[in-house]
Amino acid sequence: MTARAQPCWSTDSVRRGPESGSACRSRTHVPGDCGAGTDILYGGALGRRIAAFVRESGGFLTSEDFAAHTVDWVQPISVPFRGYRLWELPPNSQGVAALEMLRLLDGTDLKAMGHNSPAYLHHLIEAKKLAYADIEHYVGDPAAMTVPVDRFLSDAYIRNGGCSST
Repeated sequence: MTARAQPCWSTDSVRRGPESGSACRSRTHVPGDCGAGTDILYGGALGRRIAAFVRESGGFLTSEDFAAHTVDWVQPISVPFRGYRLWELPPNSQGVAALEMLRLLDGTDLKAMGHNSPAYLHHLIEAKKLAYADIEHYVGDPAAMTVPVDRFLSDAYIRNGGCSST
């Protein structure tokens, strides 16, 4: 490790991470607050610094937004895939799309198609198109969703090719 920590990202026009083995110094570090837990962000000095930067950049986030923020503990969603169980975060994330893509591709022998062959790419692209169409139309704030997430991951839905007909 180098004797002196460098900023995490270069300041020139080419953005690159730190060199392997070097120390990384965060530009947003607020000295003395390492043990403050989440309070440093939600109502603390770091939240105020971020809010000030956002306002200076033309944004609307305020330190009051940080202070008022609450976190909901969510149950992850999962699907079986080729002998494994894969887990993702539920909406409002794109986790349901990733799991739907995998379910759509589960019976497909991608290896036999050859990496990056036209057939291989076609299957990947179509699975992505279907899953992203579903999240665009049906997935958002969990409190406002009218279609349950389980529907997109169900055997019947996948057998039907992920058709979005609700």
